[in-house]
Amino acid sequence: MGRGGRLAGIVAVALAARLAPSAYTGHGWDLFVWLKTSELFLNEQINIYSYPQLEGFPWGFYAYPPPWLYLLAGTRYIASTLGGSREVSILFLKLPIIVADVLCGLILWLTAKRLGLGEDDAYKLATIYLLNPLTIFVSSIWGMFDAIPALFTTLAVYLLLSGRWSAAAASLGLATSFKIYPVILLPSILLLQIKKHGLRRVITNLILPFACILLIVSLPFLSDLPSYLDKLLYHRSNVGQFTYWTLLGIFVGGEVASVVGWALFTAALAIILYKQHTDPNRSRNLTMMLAGIFTIFLATSPKINVQYLVLGLPLLLLAAWIHDDPESRREIRRRLTLLHMAALTFIAGSIFIIGYDPANMGKVSNLSLLESGLAGSLVLVAAGVAGWESVKLTLALNKLTLLKRRLDERAGIASIIVVALIVVTVLPSPAGVRLPAQPVRVAIIESPDSIFQVGSTSIPPDLYRSLGEPTHVVIPLSPDFFIDYPQLSPRSEVSRYFRFRLDSGGWTLFDLFKLVNGLRSSGLKVLVGVFTKSKDLLVSYGMQGYESSWFRGNQYLVDKNDRMAFGLMLSSNVSLAEFYARRVSTAVYSIGFDGVYVLSPQEGLVSIGDVEWIEPLLVELRANLDSSKEVFVDGVDPLLGGDAIERLMSYADYIVIRSPIWLREITSEEPRLGPEYMEQLRSVLDQLGDQRKTQILYSVNVMDFSSGWLIPALQVQLQVDTFSSLLSRGFVIYFASRYIPYRLTLDSTALRSVA
Repeated sequence: MGRGGRLAGIVAVALAARLAPSAYTGHGWDLFVWLKTSELFLNEQINIYSYPQLEGFPWGFYAYPPPWLYLLAGTRYIASTLGGSREVSILFLKLPIIVADVLCGLILWLTAKRLGLGEDDAYKLATIYLLNPLTIFVSSIWGMFDAIPALFTTLAVYLLLSGRWSAAAASLGLATSFKIYPVILLPSILLLQIKKHGLRRVITNLILPFACILLIVSLPFLSDLPSYLDKLLYHRSNVGQFTYWTLLGIFVGGEVASVVGWALFTAALAIILYKQHTDPNRSRNLTMMLAGIFTIFLATSPKINVQYLVLGLPLLLLAAWIHDDPESRREIRRRLTLLHMAALTFIAGSIFIIGYDPANMGKVSNLSLLESGLAGSLVLVAAGVAGWESVKLTLALNKLTLLKRRLDERAGIASIIVVALIVVTVLPSPAGVRLPAQPVRVAIIESPDSIFQVGSTSIPPDLYRSLGEPTHVVIPLSPDFFIDYPQLSPRSEVSRYFRFRLDSGGWTLFDLFKLVNGLRSSGLKVLVGVFTKSKDLLVSYGMQGYESSWFRGNQYLVDKNDRMAFGLMLSSNVSLAEFYARRVSTAVYSIGFDGVYVLSPQEGLVSIGDVEWIEPLLVELRANLDSSKEVFVDGVDPLLGGDAIERLMSYADYIVIRSPIWLREITSEEPRLGPEYMEQLRSVLDQLGDQRKTQILYSVNVMDFSSGWLIPALQVQLQVDTFSSLLSRGFVIYFASRYIPYRLTLDSTALRSVA
């Protein structure tokens, strides 16, 4: 078989290796983001750049330039015309990545030949890339799209070597329009060409084509430029997972590590650029220069993830074959091999932590890697080794001989430091927010998808402990669930009644029944959450919330704020309150709930008018539920006063005091909340007897994934400490979720004292 036939065979094997697992695998969170993004853009015509990220939430939403969004929408549309099953959608989503990945290997082969390498060496480089476990995993199993900017970056190098400047600039512009980090290569190219051809030609032939590509792809979103730029620069403020900054960030904090890391990268880049373009003895080989710049990025930037190696791999492979010094070639290959081993170790650990099963789409736990046992240790070890090897690779490629020699002399010490960091950082993490061991601990979930897999019957023990060991769990369901309940069968799909939904498979009524009774058998009380508004649609991490089709057809039964008009009469001569309460109680007894949790509107119950509005529902619920079924009412504001709150207590077992939401306090959406609020609460408590005080719980605002807010752990702790000093019966967590990025730990000292 000729060389061309051999290459064609390798391409066929590479395609087969990528296509085979692609429809049945994927990173749970990234797949969720890709599919939700395409849904919002294609079906809802929503500008996703106009919706803010959850500050402090480790798993961001879409924060990339638009071309990947356009591809997502296109592949989602094609998949929908072919039935739109999950497997088909995932396959078509990954096809552009897989094609780009294989084409990148072919462009690498052409570039190697352009650089003067022989057929055998060019074939070796293409084979190393095309059959590389790292590139195969990232494109076909993970579903991350770094292969696309890798293709256009490698093509830009080939075009530059061919003397086609404008085409090369446009290609690098396309690479940057998918992911921003290829732009780090631009300064070196510009400085080299300015020195050779002058500034005017560089502006015309390089800068303008590059900038035009970025402008064209961004045009639809420039009307809201601040939001657009904020999303694109989102990643500047956090630390990646495949760098020594992962370890250092644990000690100094992610924000500090990010600032220091970017400052170090900027300084190192400036020094290397100066050396590259002022030292007459330095090589003018463009490929070597760009490979050196990329290693600076790997060695110093705080935002390095394992998939970034896909883009740098063609440059690094070329450098390992074309370096003019045999010893340096061997050193580069050695460091690149160790970097690969670290990457594969990282991936092995991530498989155990995350899993790459589409059945878990969107269900990514946010507990720290430090709590993930051996798998977390593998990831952290890989991060430390990768950071160290990136530094050594940088020194080899940028000919920093003196610094390299001094580091080599201290390699033993450096290794000990790295190992010490790893050992220290894999010790158990802090407890996070400490919660008092009060007798009533309620965890409201946004939906079963927030915590459970379809078919679950219990909360995983580690997650249960990280959510404060609740005594009650609340599962909210939309109004249509209760109204439709008489027509539902065990096989009926009920995910459409959830406030928060994932695209990872529908829940049936039987699944919900099993979950409720499984939780009860484990000793938990399970309440059904009952909304009092006809709709609450939210755009955050996809289209979330609910809207009742029944109320949409009976608009006279809701007010201008979408609140249900409980006092109005239906055509059947019963009040809405009686009708709704009967449907709720039917579901409670049929499924086996221990009671009802009435969810007031976000603005809460702040006036006598609000009490009179909700009172008919509470009267009917109490009439339809026996004393064994608990009734909770939330959103109660101290501004009501003691008499109005006692009025609510006559129908409810517990009322939940509306606590300040820190986010709304600082943005002045609720300026009254704060010291004045606490004084009003103390005044109300003074008016109530001791028995009534045992009916009062306080809310702990943690995270609302659907609404898009997350309270910093310090503020949550202050909230808990303040309210627990006044109220001893218990608390309600809004909202308990696998996505909370810190632990909620029941105070063990308080537990011992209670015992």
